[in-house]
Amino acid sequence: MPGLFRPLSRAAVDAAGRGGPDRALSLENGIFWVEHGGQRYLAVCEPIYDAELSDAAKAEGRVVRDFIFFDPAACAIPLFESAWNYPGMAALVKSEDALLRALWKRFPGYLRARGAAPACVPAAPGPGETDFLREPVFPGP
Repeated sequence: MPGLFRPLSRAAVDAAGRGGPDRALSLENGIFWVEHGGQRYLAVCEPIYDAELSDAAKAEGRVVRDFIFFDPAACAIPLFESAWNYPGMAALVKSEDALLRALWKRFPGYLRARGAAPACVPAAPGPGETDFLREPVFPGP
């Protein structure tokens, strides 16, 4: 539903201590990919993060105003929990296997708490084994 969620505002990005975004791409209604000063963030509006994300996911982000911001390394948990409900978020995931390997490497307690065991995590094919994040494509000028 277009307009259901608040758009990403410069004020929210400023309040996050990141300054205004160089670029912001709407992935879904209320979900954005933000670039500023060479840094990248996944920004999710409050109604979505409040309903969709676990406390473990929220702990990896920074809540500012009506959004929670995740740096690329920290966005593995929110992508694991919500990407399949939001195609725009799912487009950020290169491979489910790489996402699971990244979660197991950085957040093994998170997966264990959900009943996963090392045998559930696919074997790594080699270099880039935990490279789960696909860079979004910004529209041209």
